[in-house]
Amino acid sequence: MRYILTFLLLTFFISCNSQDVYQEFHENGQLKFEVPLIDGKKEGLGKTYFDDGELKIEAQYKNDQLNGRLVQYYYGRTIKEVNYKDGKLDGYAIYYSPAKLPTKEGTYKDGKMHGKWKIYEDNGCLRFEYTYQNDIKEGPYKVFYCSGELETTAYWKDGLPMGLMVSYNKEGDTVGVGLWTIRDGVRTFLEDTSYTSKGKPSFTVEEDNGKYYYWMNGVRTEGRKIE
Repeated sequence: MRYILTFLLLTFFISCNSQDVYQEFHENGQLKFEVPLIDGKKEGLGKTYFDDGELKIEAQYKNDQLNGRLVQYYYGRTIKEVNYKDGKLDGYAIYYSPAKLPTKEGTYKDGKMHGKWKIYEDNGCLRFEYTYQNDIKEGPYKVFYCSGELETTAYWKDGLPMGLMVSYNKEGDTVGVGLWTIRDGVRTFLEDTSYTSKGKPSFTVEEDNGKYYYWMNGVRTEGRKIE
């Protein structure tokens, strides 16, 4: 009986101008949640509060489900901004760090990550860019230097890197190439290490006026051709 009385004390329906308002309260008596009701269903802007009265969540409801924008706060600081459709995450979403900088942003579809997602470092610089399909990494993948230049390009399939992976220095020169493959059911990474940090092949052979030279890490040395 005590539990039933507690529930009755913490939950109220308020009628106002033929529109009801549903409310829940914290044990200390502070308002916890309120939302308009139409024909007994949540409809319009709902608000959730911490037990000290600070606003925690603002969200739009339609036909008793989350529909539209939801913003979550932590004592005045925005934690996330997302969108819902028929009770599921759908559309653009962005999440923030305690420093009020973005940590990740992208799009949802039918409750799952779908499309391009960007991941940021703690200082706010863009670091990774993934492509998702139904919560699984699928498609182009990019890594960036914090100064903005492209560092790595690759491709993901079924949640794993697959195919060509290329690395660049900040000047845009290729400094590494690798290939993810599956051999006999085993994933293998084949790396071409023939690049220096300046984007030049670390070992090449050239012919000049009948003489042969090889370049090793940027140093040209005379050699001879082996028949």
